[in-house]
Amino acid sequence: MPLIASFNTLTAATLSREPGLLYGVLFWVFVLGAALGSFLNVVGLRLLREETFMKGGSYCFSCKQPIRPWDNIPLVSWLVLMGKCRHCKAPISIQYPVVEALTGLLLASLVYTHGLGWQTLLLAWLILNSIVVLITDLREQYIFDINSLGLIPVGLLYAFLVGALDPAVPKVFELGVLIVPAPFLSSVLAVFGSFVVFFILNTISRLLFGTVGFGEGDVRLLMGFGAYFGLKWMLFIFVAGFIVQAALGIPVLLWGWGRQKAWRVMGLTVGAFVCATGPYALQLLWPDTVWLLILSLVLGLAALVLGFLGLREAKTLPGGLTYLPFGPALVVAAWLVVFVSPVLVELLPMLSA
Repeated sequence: MPLIASFNTLTAATLSREPGLLYGVLFWVFVLGAALGSFLNVVGLRLLREETFMKGGSYCFSCKQPIRPWDNIPLVSWLVLMGKCRHCKAPISIQYPVVEALTGLLLASLVYTHGLGWQTLLLAWLILNSIVVLITDLREQYIFDINSLGLIPVGLLYAFLVGALDPAVPKVFELGVLIVPAPFLSSVLAVFGSFVVFFILNTISRLLFGTVGFGEGDVRLLMGFGAYFGLKWMLFIFVAGFIVQAALGIPVLLWGWGRQKAWRVMGLTVGAFVCATGPYALQLLWPDTVWLLILSLVLGLAALVLGFLGLREAKTLPGGLTYLPFGPALVVAAWLVVFVSPVLVELLPMLSA
């Protein structure tokens, strides 16, 4: 499915031919993004506190004093106050400027890569909600429905418009004004496919360990990403999420297991990671061949078996199994699709078309 149609590409090309205009637009988009990031901090933290974020001004969580507007300027106020509340001098988490800067950079990057247009606006909805997911899942291992299920209708609209407005995109059905573009059908299948994938994995996990391996928030988040990008990209986000999770989390786990001399668990974990990443390496050797498909299926099954065996062994260790939220890894994988999908298609031709 073509993620970026010609509408926004033309706009991006126009901006790139006018450096002064481009830098000016990017600056103000960054400023807007930083302001939105300040609001996203409020959204994430108040959701966790079960407070409304639709009304009421910002206040210090320590002394409950209202925060004046000049103490609430994104990035600047935190630096001026040296990370402390003006009233009670309690430390202000570095999360605030980090989220503000990240939101500004992501939205500016979105405009730089995709231009200005309706697609950028719909993709911004994905970016903003995924940042809230980072806040809530990293803090409390919880993803709220408003940030996951809220992606599905907007994502389906995005997929429909991408297919309906681009004459080069094939249509599954077309009768007068009634159009069903191929990207829209792929996105619908991805929404249901996400649920099926997690249902199977959680069923296996329940049989082996007596508990589910993934939370409902992870399921709904992948459904939202699938609504935007379709079936193939949903599967990529799912697999890439595991790789991101492993790259960031496995070193921490291995360090702890090494201190406990849990060599068997370490071996199973490393083996699962190697098998999971194997299909991507094999594609460089045998692109578009039946051997690639066969070996990918074998390695995928091996990764699944080794991963579950490793989890079962890890649960027997002192302290049990350290839980690593999967939502942030899915978010990073989805951002790769948003920003570098053309590069991914070149590296992995199976994702094209």
